[in-house]
Amino acid sequence: MRKFKICLSVFMMALTIIMPLQIASGAESTTEIDLPVIMYHHINKNPKYLNNYTVSPDEFRRDLEYLKDNGYQTVSASQLIGFTQGKEQLPEKPIMLTFDDGFESFLVYALPLLEEYGMTAIIAVVGEYTDNASASDDHNVNYSYLTWQQLEEVSNSPYAEIAVHTYGMHSLGGRSGCKIKKGEDIHHFKTEFNNDLEKIETELCDNLGLKSHIFAYPFGMYCKEAKEVLIERQYQVVFTCEERVNRLSGDPTELLALGRFNRPSGISSAEFFKRVK
Repeated sequence: MRKFKICLSVFMMALTIIMPLQIASGAESTTEIDLPVIMYHHINKNPKYLNNYTVSPDEFRRDLEYLKDNGYQTVSASQLIGFTQGKEQLPEKPIMLTFDDGFESFLVYALPLLEEYGMTAIIAVVGEYTDNASASDDHNVNYSYLTWQQLEEVSNSPYAEIAVHTYGMHSLGGRSGCKIKKGEDIHHFKTEFNNDLEKIETELCDNLGLKSHIFAYPFGMYCKEAKEVLIERQYQVVFTCEERVNRLSGDPTELLALGRFNRPSGISSAEFFKRVK
């Protein structure tokens, strides 16, 4: 009986140690991290061209200052992927910056500011736009897209990552971005989408030696068939245009439809970033 009481006592002591550890471990595994993602497009110095999709260099600088002053730290797609693999820890207040369409103004205005503030951003390029810019003699930072040569400079920066924004499906003519059309055969749609992705992936490899696992839906339009194609092609970080803060637990599927907040011109950084909390 004495041996039984001693064993029972040891067992109860063990429980008092193990159970809190289990509870703490369970709480840790269910902890979610809020990740706001900001969507920029173009930067222009001329006030008459500022609108919902074009901000000034000063507005972008003030945004970076606001983020720094308020304890935010930018994270890259690589960090997000590492987080889902248990290899990376995200900062206490993470935020992600993205630029759609591949404007030359990213290289001229955004990248130097990112380097100055030690922050990162993702630029989603349209292959067709890059090809046309590379073949043209008309280059003006007010409206031009990046050439492949310029894009190589961007890709070599530790402050930028390249994302795919389709090769030639950034359009609302006939098809809405890379979304299946009403009544369209699924096999036909997937073939069209795969062909488009194959083209830009080949160009990224040939021109930049790059394989991107990051994708941004044109106009934020998508369908389950498009998502299936992206998963099959091993894309790991995918952006929509749904305005919401992303809650991440470490599940990699959470990165396949990240929401983003569009940054318009004409409002202060403090006013804008209040919307993304």
